[in-house]
Amino acid sequence: MTPHTERKEQQHEKDEEDQRLPRRQVQRPGAPGVRGTALGEYGVIDAELYTGILDVDRGAMEYDNAGSMEEAVELARGLESELDAEEPEVKVTIVKETDETTEEEEVDAQQMIAGWENVLRGQVASAHYKDVDERTAAHELYGYKVALRDLGLLDREDCYVLPDTFGEAPGPLPKKPEELLAYVCDELCRHRRPEMTQEELDAVCEKCSLERLANEADGRDLRAREKALGALYGLVDRIRDRESSVEADRVGAEARAYLRALATVQVITERERESFAAAIEDAVKARTAPAERTTFEHLHPDLKRHRETAKIYALGLALAEKCPPNDCRVYLNIFNAARELDAALDNLDADGAPALALRKALRERVGELAEMMEDNYAVEQYRKGGGAK
Repeated sequence: MTPHTERKEQQHEKDEEDQRLPRRQVQRPGAPGVRGTALGEYGVIDAELYTGILDVDRGAMEYDNAGSMEEAVELARGLESELDAEEPEVKVTIVKETDETTEEEEVDAQQMIAGWENVLRGQVASAHYKDVDERTAAHELYGYKVALRDLGLLDREDCYVLPDTFGEAPGPLPKKPEELLAYVCDELCRHRRPEMTQEELDAVCEKCSLERLANEADGRDLRAREKALGALYGLVDRIRDRESSVEADRVGAEARAYLRALATVQVITERERESFAAAIEDAVKARTAPAERTTFEHLHPDLKRHRETAKIYALGLALAEKCPPNDCRVYLNIFNAARELDAALDNLDADGAPALALRKALRERVGELAEMMEDNYAVEQYRKGGGAK
């Protein structure tokens, strides 16, 4: 092979390699080494951003200072290798060897941690593990993660365990303000002596700044409690005053959320919470439970008050209680469909298109019931037998 042919083949291979860089384009900005700037002879730009206009492409170039084509291609190749590099998937395999066999098993560290955390939660909740509480369980979970880290199954940053992972751990000091105040008075007060009488203790407490602050806090808590109870009573009254069952349900949901918030911050007692919860449910139920109807409420007023309409409705209610296996069942099915149409009209705009269509269907069903009550033999016999008058 002649040197000339060898150089041509090397150039051909280099050109093919350059074509394998689809996401980067080498562009010649202009004259080499523009004086007074850092602009080189070649630049590297994303192929999708390339326009061919130097003023536009210059801002999108990732490199614009390459002095030769070879240097620009190397820069583009380096960017491609950075983009194409993928984090290899880590798989952990445990090998169990005995004198006779060797077993391999793939394990997932996160599944192992979740399983041990569930075991610890069960022990915290169980009365049989008296030495395991929220705090010791968090320590055990941390130790379990550290052991997995030492085996190479877990990274160091994944070992951290929040202190309240299993719930709020009991602390050395009381949590409630009144209990904390009692602890300070009984255990830490330097003016308290065993030989002092109750009157002497009361005299000391009257001069105590902590007692004064506690009394002021009690006053603020009392005012906040009275305001909260007033708001709860107001919500219950709003439920009773709602015009529709939908509005009653909405205010009921608001009242339940407010009650949960008050119980969480312990503004109300558990007995008060139960009492208000029952009052809210009773109010919602009383407002949403429809009164027993004796006619179709959404018929034309003259037809609604007509005596025959009342008879049609009464016959349907009687058949709903006990219906013989004949054409009376057809009457009952039509009656139930008419009742559903009547109930669906409760929350619709009376002048809207849906309400007009439903009222038309309701009138048709009532007309069918009137025909059956007059002309159907089975229905007539049922009425003569005392089923409905």
